[in-house]
Amino acid sequence: MFSGIVGWGARRQLPRPLRAPLYEAFASAVGAEISEAEHEPSEYSSFGEFFARALRPGVRPFPDDPKLWIAPCDSKVAELGGLDAHAIEAKGRSFSLAALLASERLALALDGGDFATFYLSPRDYHRVHAPTSCRLLGYHYVPGSLYPVKPFYLQHIENLFAINERLVLELEVEGRAFALVMVAAAGVGNLRLNEPALESRFLRAGGQRHSVRLDTPIELARGQELGAFELGSTVILCTPPGMLRWTACIGSPVRLGDDIGHRPHPPESHE
Repeated sequence: MFSGIVGWGARRQLPRPLRAPLYEAFASAVGAEISEAEHEPSEYSSFGEFFARALRPGVRPFPDDPKLWIAPCDSKVAELGGLDAHAIEAKGRSFSLAALLASERLALALDGGDFATFYLSPRDYHRVHAPTSCRLLGYHYVPGSLYPVKPFYLQHIENLFAINERLVLELEVEGRAFALVMVAAAGVGNLRLNEPALESRFLRAGGQRHSVRLDTPIELARGQELGAFELGSTVILCTPPGMLRWTACIGSPVRLGDDIGHRPHPPESHE
């Protein structure tokens, strides 16, 4: 109910004279950087629109090396670890990878791989981008709770990431699958995908899982926008064994475009 009210309020249009003062006060309170925004504050008709604002083109350059994976969003690296199809360890709690991904098949494909958890605070840019050039094969919308994702709740609510509402994007690079999970939280009024177009608030009322396997995968360039959080939350990136070597560190802040890892070099031949 709380999240529904917040989402409803965030979509209400504000009188133009109030927009800039309110948005600038919010940015000052949380430490958000609005100079990178695509438009002037007064152009955003609602708080939700301002919160999920796009960046001006070119303000976040990406590394030249295509082997480098980039941060999919502005965030803090909350967790790095290994994937086990039956038990992911995070913040002293374990939960099922298959439950998180809503797919036993995908969980088995990623068994023995790695994951990184990115926590977005109110100060962060809230759009999510492809960490590498890849293909979108499909997605799963999973209805669920909207618990906060702060450390206190992660430590005291079992399986929080696997029971909160989420969108699981099934992606592929060089013929191998990986996953990017957008996890909703308290106050998150909507999870949005750009292509194929989807808004979680229109599926939430049905309370049913919604899975789509695309007939024609969507080609994505590194850094291409995938969707947005309209308030909130957390991104979990899951990769199969040997796909990625992390350069990011737990607790470090990252911004869209920062180097977070690279594809390993093939082993040298000793012939």
